[in-house]
Amino acid sequence: MSENQKVAFTLRLGLILVCCLCLPQSLSAAGRVFPVQEFEEVRDRWVGLETTVEGRRQAYDDTLIKLKNSTVTFKPLTKPPKLERRGANLRLTGTLEKVDSKFVFQVKTVEEVPNDLEQYEVRERDIKRTEPAQWYALAAWVEGRGKFYDDSVLLEKAQDCKRKGFDIERRQLTAEDHRARMALAVRSTELGVPDTVRQELVHDAYVLRRKAILEKPEQAAEDQLVTDMEQDLPGATTPLKVDNPALRQRYLLDPQTVYAETKAPERPTLHRLLWSSLALARLERQLSPDFQNGFEIAEKIDEQLPEFHSKAETYRDKVLERRALNVENMTRGEVLKLRQDYVDRKQPRLGEIAIEAWLRSKQKRLAGDDIEGLMSLADQYEELLKQPQTKLRLIRQAAELHPGSAELVERMNKLGYRRNGDKWITDAEFRAIPQGRLEQALQDGRVEIGMTAKQVQRSLGVPATTTRIAARGIVNEIWSYQSPGSAQPLMIYLIRRLPAAESTVVGVDKLP
Repeated sequence: MSENQKVAFTLRLGLILVCCLCLPQSLSAAGRVFPVQEFEEVRDRWVGLETTVEGRRQAYDDTLIKLKNSTVTFKPLTKPPKLERRGANLRLTGTLEKVDSKFVFQVKTVEEVPNDLEQYEVRERDIKRTEPAQWYALAAWVEGRGKFYDDSVLLEKAQDCKRKGFDIERRQLTAEDHRARMALAVRSTELGVPDTVRQELVHDAYVLRRKAILEKPEQAAEDQLVTDMEQDLPGATTPLKVDNPALRQRYLLDPQTVYAETKAPERPTLHRLLWSSLALARLERQLSPDFQNGFEIAEKIDEQLPEFHSKAETYRDKVLERRALNVENMTRGEVLKLRQDYVDRKQPRLGEIAIEAWLRSKQKRLAGDDIEGLMSLADQYEELLKQPQTKLRLIRQAAELHPGSAELVERMNKLGYRRNGDKWITDAEFRAIPQGRLEQALQDGRVEIGMTAKQVQRSLGVPATTTRIAARGIVNEIWSYQSPGSAQPLMIYLIRRLPAAESTVVGVDKLP
């Protein structure tokens, strides 16, 4: 091609492009312009009518023109013009006829027009960049031609248009419109958008729905949301093997950003975090203000959301804490159950505190003269808390307040205490003093040095034999006892210094 021919061709192509931009693509002097792929579908209706068809050239000579992938035979009525461009499309105007069941197109005029890629570029430049519908329309146009000709370049252009339209539509989504996000996610597959991007739209939609539910809970809508999340978010109902509180906090503060930054294989973990946060909120909403159903809710948390076990433990603690505040109104069985619950939770000290609080409340309500109630309370300190010293203190205080109570004297004696004047002392202390030691011997049926003759007889009775020797104002006596059932006779030595009226024990022997 000479330089002049090149210039002429360039001018002609420019004119053609201008015409393409200025005139509707679907019209020509002969009427509507059919791309060959569309014409193949409607040709029966155009038999006998003048029509214009456009397509790629496959064969071109004076007697026959073939358009690529067309079943119609195109025959020039006159010698067709010489073609200037090898890669241009042909626009053929003429009349379609049916001859012997075959379609023959009688070509009246032949025109070179820009090829598919050139037409795409013109259309693409004319698009309003903020209108996704125009990008989708261009995608449909170029995809139709790409599929018909199996043209990978055009198909790639179609995909690019779809993605541009998708990106614009996504950017134009309003902040709270979860329905539009789901609708776009549904269409994303047909738009050829990667599944990871579709997941982001679905995820964002559920983030918005969750937010709305938490702000204004509605049972039916919440139930539906939970069900939908379980279906659309893989991994939502799968408990985490290892909890990650830091990730949960970061994710729930900015779920969209964290999700977009997370690789696809790791996203089910985020699905679980989103679903479980809603499930936990639902369970927490069922808690009664007084936490009376705290154990029941805690069990559900452990069953459905094991990663929130620490939260379940908190509610169990709350239940026991509230019950402990009301301990003074509990029965013995109820307070023992409370203590066992603390023991089961490995908090035995809190159980003991509850028991102590319960016993103190009972003590406050006791009447001052309720000796039986006080002794019962003292016994419970030892029985329930293993506090014998507290038991002793309570009974001792009562005995000092009620010195005439035979019951309290008996209890003190059983506890190892003796009255010494107006005080209570231990058996050991009592025996350490002479009076106490001799008194104990009398009670035990024994003889101790220092006893009087009368005390010996009170303890052992009348002696079997008595020997008395007097000399220089001193009377020595030996009493012998052969106790029934005892193989050893007992010899007791007494002395009386005149003018004393009674003898005193100075020695005791057991004879072989």
